Formats: sequence, structure tokens, C-alpha cells
Amino acid sequence: MDIYGVMKVISGPLVCSLVGYGTNYIAIKMMFRPLNPVYIWGKRLPFTPGIIPARKGQLATAVGNAVGDNLLTANDIKSNILNNSTKVAFTNKLYEEMINFMNNNMSLNEIAKDAGVEVHGITKGLDHFLSKLIVDGAIKMHIGEIIAKESADIINEKINRTLFSKMISDDFIYSITFNMGSRIEEYIDEHGVERLTPIVHEEIHKLYNYPVKELTKDVELNEYKTKMILMAIIDIALDKAVESLLENVNISEMVKKKIDDMDVKQLESLVMSVMKNELNAIVNL
Repeated sequence: MDIYGVMKVISGPLVCSLVGYGTNYIAIKMMFRPLNPVYIWGKRLPFTPGIIPARKGQLATAVGNAVGDNLLTANDIKSNILNNSTKVAFTNKLYEEMINFMNNNMSLNEIAKDAGVEVHGITKGLDHFLSKLIVDGAIKMHIGEIIAKESADIINEKINRTLFSKMISDDFIYSITFNMGSRIEEYIDEHGVERLTPIVHEEIHKLYNYPVKELTKDVELNEYKTKMILMAIIDIALDKAVESLLENVNISEMVKKKIDDMDVKQLESLVMSVMKNELNAIVNL
């Protein structure tokens, strides 16, 4: 067979291959190009812009739904955040920060100032709260009875050393002191918080200027027990925090907005970075 015959045999497949290669290449390019609509005499040319730019909104919605409903669900996020290693890491870090805080040479005022917080605002109402605790505790321990008994014992001891020891009976002394104790308890109950609050308030404000290290020097922490308590608190706090967070986070909408906000060229680069080899294989095949 002469050269003309050979060319005749291979020209058909060759031309078809070149045409197929070219059309496949153009078809893939037309997925993204042109980036914007092309108008001639006021009419938009067909297939402009490319398929993906023209349907970016639909693509964003589809990808957002796929990610939010199947690939990255709220339960997936929760199970990863609330795993045991995360809780242990939180606990260790919190314990470390607690120890650092207890060894701080700065005062509470200085620490709050560095954080841009007014320390007095943090402890608002603390003086009244502590005063009420003290008063409630005093009433529960029957402070009036204790004072009455101690007073009676002191009076008896002193009277026994005098000539009046035979003239004044123990019952008379106890009747006086226990009546006094009852009046003391009534006074503490009615006016204790009111009288104690200014004193506690003043003492709290004195503590603001003490170095934290001085305030906590007598505090001894059992590392294991402290971490167990912190772990229990973190377990509850993280669970509620994550649930609250996920209630207000729409993963599908976040992904959709992210794709919607992307420039078409960025979107093309993203797709091509993943599918370039596969698309080239289609063209070559």
C-alpha cells in the first residue's frame, strides 16, 4: 500500500480523534468559561456564562445540604468535641491555669485591670451574700444559747469568789443569761445582715489589693480530686455549651454562603485542584 493509501486509512481516525479531543477540551472549559454572560446586539449568547458560574447558587445549595445533612452533622461535631481526650485536655489546661493563678504575685485589682474588667463590678452583691451566710450560720449554731451558757459560767465563777455566792442561785443567773441570749439571737436575725454587710464590704475591698499568692498560700489542692471535680464541671458545661452552639449554627447555610461568596475563578481553582487529573484523563481517553 502506497503512502496515499496509508494516509487514507489513518486520516479518518486521526481527524475524529482530534475533533473528539478538541470538543471534550472545549466542553470541560465551558464548565467555567466564560465567567460572565456574553451579549451581542443586546442578546445573550447561549451557554454564557459557563455551567458552573451560571448555576453557582444551585451548586452552593446542593453542596451545603450535602455537607450539613450527611458529611458534617451536628452529632458528628458534638461527638468529636465531647470525646474523652478533649475533656482531659480541657481539665489539664484549666488545672494548670488555676495553679498559675494561685501563684500570681499580682493583686486581684491588677489582674482585673489588665483584663479590662472592673473588679468591683464582678463582686457586686458579694458582701451582702457573705453577710447573710454568716448570719444564717450563727443562727443555726444557736449563738445566743452559747453566749448565754458561757456568760452564766463566767458569772458563777466570779460570784463563787465573793460573799454573794450564797445569795444568788444558779437558776437566777441562767434565767438572766438565757433571756439575754434569746434577745441576742433576735437582734442578729433582724439586724445582723444590715450591720455586718459594711464590715464584710470593707474587708473584701482590702483583699483586692493583696497578691493572689498571699491569699492562697494556705490552700493545698489535691491534684487528683481537683481534676475530678473540674472534669465533672467541664463535662456538664461542655455538653450544654455545644448543644447551645449547635442550635444556633446552620452548617448547610454556612457552606452555601461560603460558596456563594467565592469568586468564580477561586471556585474553578478549587474544583480543578481536586479533579484536574480526572478531567484530563477524560479528554485524553
